Amino acid sequence: PIFPNQKITLSVKVGEYKIANDVPISFNNYFSNLQKATFHKSLLTNLKTQTQTTQVATSGILGELVLEIPAIALPKTVQKILGTSAPKLNLDGTQKLTLSASSTKRKRVPIYETGGNSTFDLKMQQETNLRLSGTIGDKISMNLKYNSKQDEQVFDANNVNIKYTGDEDEIIKSIEGGNITLSLGGSRYISYSTSSQGLFGITSKFKYGNLDLNVIASKEESQKNTQSYVGQSQADSSTVSSWRYAPRSMYFLHNPYELLQLRNNSTDPVGWTKNAIDTNADGTWKINTQYLPDNSSVRVFFDDGDGNNNNFLAVGDTIRYGVNSPYDNFVPYYEELFEGTDFVTDYSAGFIKILRTVPRLATIGVIYTRDGNVIPPPPPNPDPEVKYPLILRRRNQDYEPYDENDTTETNSWHYQMRNVYDMNRTKINNEGFNLHVYTVNVDLTRNMNLPDTLAAPGFITYNDYLRLDSNQDGLINGNDSTVNLTAGIVYMPFIEPFKHLGDEIIYEYEPENEYTYNDQTSLFIAIKGKIGRDAIELAQGGILKGSVRVKVNGNEQREGVDYIVDYDFGRITFLSAAGKDPEARIEIDFENRSMFDVSQKNLAGFRADWKLTDYAKLGGTLIYRSENVADKRPRIGNENIEMWMGNVDGELTFKPGFVTRWLDALPLINTTTPSQITFSGEVAFTLPNIYGNPDGKKKEAYLDDMESIVDSYPLGVAFSTWVQASKPYDTMFAKGWANWYNPKNVKRSELEDPITLTEKEKDETVTVLALKAKPNNLYTPNGTYVQSWAGVMKYLGNELDFSQKKYIEIQLMVDPVTGITNPNVNMHIDLGDVSEDFFTEFGGYGVKNTEDTRSEEH
Repeated sequence: PIFPNQKITLSVKVGEYKIANDVPISFNNYFSNLQKATFHKSLLTNLKTQTQTTQVATSGILGELVLEIPAIALPKTVQKILGTSAPKLNLDGTQKLTLSASSTKRKRVPIYETGGNSTFDLKMQQETNLRLSGTIGDKISMNLKYNSKQDEQVFDANNVNIKYTGDEDEIIKSIEGGNITLSLGGSRYISYSTSSQGLFGITSKFKYGNLDLNVIASKEESQKNTQSYVGQSQADSSTVSSWRYAPRSMYFLHNPYELLQLRNNSTDPVGWTKNAIDTNADGTWKINTQYLPDNSSVRVFFDDGDGNNNNFLAVGDTIRYGVNSPYDNFVPYYEELFEGTDFVTDYSAGFIKILRTVPRLATIGVIYTRDGNVIPPPPPNPDPEVKYPLILRRRNQDYEPYDENDTTETNSWHYQMRNVYDMNRTKINNEGFNLHVYTVNVDLTRNMNLPDTLAAPGFITYNDYLRLDSNQDGLINGNDSTVNLTAGIVYMPFIEPFKHLGDEIIYEYEPENEYTYNDQTSLFIAIKGKIGRDAIELAQGGILKGSVRVKVNGNEQREGVDYIVDYDFGRITFLSAAGKDPEARIEIDFENRSMFDVSQKNLAGFRADWKLTDYAKLGGTLIYRSENVADKRPRIGNENIEMWMGNVDGELTFKPGFVTRWLDALPLINTTTPSQITFSGEVAFTLPNIYGNPDGKKKEAYLDDMESIVDSYPLGVAFSTWVQASKPYDTMFAKGWANWYNPKNVKRSELEDPITLTEKEKDETVTVLALKAKPNNLYTPNGTYVQSWAGVMKYLGNELDFSQKKYIEIQLMVDPVTGITNPNVNMHIDLGDVSEDFFTEFGGYGVKNTEDTRSEEH
């Protein structure tokens, strides 16, 4: 005690008045109480400061949760492992409720069998997506992801990842558990030394001195696949009617009757005079170059005909619609197009190609320079706010016969190129390509020969008359100037190629506007060739991201540069020409989550690298892999596997000084770095055990079990993807009534044998396409019904090749109540043209589509 016999009196006053009796205490008690009060005040201040510091703005449903644990509460051993930082957790996610409504209306036919021609559907879907991330101490991080739709295995699946990262001086560098990737480098001969996606397990990295050790033990969720496409380009064919020249897309920049040098020889066939374009020896068109525009001078002005978007557009000169009064005037509002993006110009031939859709209401004008002079010349006293372009196309353009003496702006019809045909295919291979112009005989056979009135020596076929074989080598292909296989375009050396061959009407109205063309034209262009792929369907869903590897002709391709991948739906789209080549040899390696074929796949192993000295390294790999399939009769190539793989590799480096000195002794040579010689080597082994039936591990597999050889090609059951069928080949039947629809609440047990289904599967609803056909109600004179037909069709594209298939099975079910009971009723299925003279036959006779003249698979 400082003052053992002294006391302090404590008084409590409000102003000058006491509110309590005085309290005498000793000096010892006074100082002890004062110390406690000061400590409590300091502690409270520190707690407030700490609370304000940790309340930072973070994302997440609950924000960032920080658990402060006093350092004294953690043993030093735990602090050494975890560190002293407080655990931090962040919960983030979304709760999505989707309410969608759709209304569908169809003309003439109902949506459902007993309903009307319109329907309204209301759907509600709920989806929860949560993510928990954070750290525990300084060394442990975690990331947990949950999606309520995980069972669909299409989009990003649930995953768990927990990782421990050690300090620089620790033996344990990292331990990672959950959904991991494998990467064990160092070996050239062990396939699993590269990378593997979709693993669930633990991977660890250790370092002790100069020894590095990687260890992995995992269950593999993915299935490795390799698909090869070697010479698999499809031989595709298409038929183009004479009236389907490239509509509203390609235009001459000058009057074609002046721009092009036209033939006017008395010895030319009928129809060539002032119609056939004179050509050079290589088949290129002869151009009157004085009418060509200056390079990079063409400006294109476009009015889409929509009066609701004319704000901030340039006003154009008034356009007259006729040569006789009163005039129907129209004021266009122009948008200027970008060259190379919205249009391209062929300055050597004097025409442009519009790269956007041109509606019937559109107006197209151009301004360019020729020898420095503006075309068209501006009018006297032009308004600076008005554009005065040369009109290549007017809205709702009508036929205007060409008049050499008519140079007014009203005659813009002849600027449109009517001698260019789109083959509807690009990247066509030159080998095997052929093109024929033909008409159809009464017996529906193709006739490629000219009529007698046009036939002449050297002109036997329509191809001869149209001069499609420009280099006179007897073939029509990409070597001719008339065919561009890359762009898929045919250029005919005529202004109006079919005008004198019987199809004059196609030059009197705009294509796609006159619906009688199908009946009033008779000439067609048949095109056949090998078509390159723009994309490949892997027929697998849930592709693991980063697992796709593509090689074209043995060369590794770069994702995002040479191709892009839709991992959810298994589609690879090529961006470079190499992958689109019809003859390309394509190899694709990928991994996907397998839900049916594999019951268990395990992978475990380690990789050790020992740096003996700065000049010597030694390494080794050992991997055990097992793969068990659920099938008791696995196919060859899909058997059960147990495999040990390993290797020992090393590297030895020398820096012989005498080599450096020898090189320096040579004239004109002065080395800047010491010489180095490296020796490396590797010894690897594989010990496989491949067996079929897991019972007793019998080494057997099945080449053909008559089930697994089946390849499925879903046709799709959405009613909107099907259209009404065209008239079958060679039938005089009347057209019946067909309704195709997607009925509701169809149970799986109604389509499949209930014995093969579980109780849950029996109650599952499925989507099906139902077709109900009714005969025509026409009667014959004797009072009986006439026979009729009805059906639907769908274009399957050119990616399917059935040439090597022996049997084709199409699954359908006839309603046992309202189904076919009349023996005179037959069902026919047509897969399109197999060749010109052969038709696949179903139900008694072959069926060929002639109303839709394209050779497609329906």
